[in-house]
Amino acid sequence: MSKKELIVKALEAAELSDIEIIKEEDGLTLVRFYYDFDEDELTAAQKFAESEEEEESFDDGPAEDMDDEAEEESDLGDVLDEIEEEDLGDVLDEIEEEDLTDEDLTYDEEDEFLGDARQKYLSEIAIDHVGEILEEIQDDLEMEVQYVGYDMDDEEYESYEFVALIFEKGKGLNIEDILDELDI
Repeated sequence: MSKKELIVKALEAAELSDIEIIKEEDGLTLVRFYYDFDEDELTAAQKFAESEEEEESFDDGPAEDMDDEAEEESDLGDVLDEIEEEDLGDVLDEIEEEDLTDEDLTYDEEDEFLGDARQKYLSEIAIDHVGEILEEIQDDLEMEVQYVGYDMDDEEYESYEFVALIFEKGKGLNIEDILDELDI
């Protein structure tokens, strides 16, 4: 059985749908397929989205705003007291140091995601499952795998589209370059 046939068979066995070989050359296969969500995943995504909306509406409540204002006023009073007791230059140095140490520079993937909570949940499920499937194919066939997932349409929640590049180890290919070359 050829590598292409093994790849298609593995993707079918993983219950991926609409499998299409886009490009095939010696030691390289570019394939498009879809991860279809089952009813349990769609229901869980809906519940996740509802809980996110509830959390956001709770977080945006007026009580929190009043607490923030009171805290800011308290901080301002503390700073003014310090200015009276210490040299202004020392206080400014302390404030600058606090600002630098309090800054949170950690990566937050929520800042990057532009869709709604339901799309976020479903895309994470699809990416995780397909990543595991492709890793198994990579190990079984002893080949390199690169893939990209495409954002879902705002109204389309049934499936998630992927394109995967499966190629011989050591070829040094980049899926983005090949997709650009094919204008995909």
